[in-house]
Amino acid sequence: MSTVISHILPQLPAWNWALQGIGLVSSYIGAELNARMRISGFAVWLVSNMTLALLNALTGQWLLVVLYALFSRVCICGIFRWARDRPESAPRLANWLARREKDPRAGLGGAEEEADVRGRKRSLGGAA
Repeated sequence: MSTVISHILPQLPAWNWALQGIGLVSSYIGAELNARMRISGFAVWLVSNMTLALLNALTGQWLLVVLYALFSRVCICGIFRWARDRPESAPRLANWLARREKDPRAGLGGAEEEADVRGRKRSLGGAA
């Protein structure tokens, strides 16, 4: 029985099978979420693309690395387009995009921006 399996399945290291499995499952989940009109599908699909790009880089399949890099670009563009067109589904990203249109130097609005605001208040003599 094991000789039949060894002829059917190539003898690959465990890390290769693990990366293939992660790529396969996350690709399907990402596509399913996209089909259900969920922005999270792009994020899951992005993880899949990066995993499969890594796998192909480690095995020397450079054209497939380029393919998954391009798919990753599509995911990132999809996330930003989604946030622009459906701001209720990704409010923080949509707010950031709106601020970027007004001021291209606007940050993400996270902890570092809050720290910057506190620092400006301190330098002006106000309470932080």
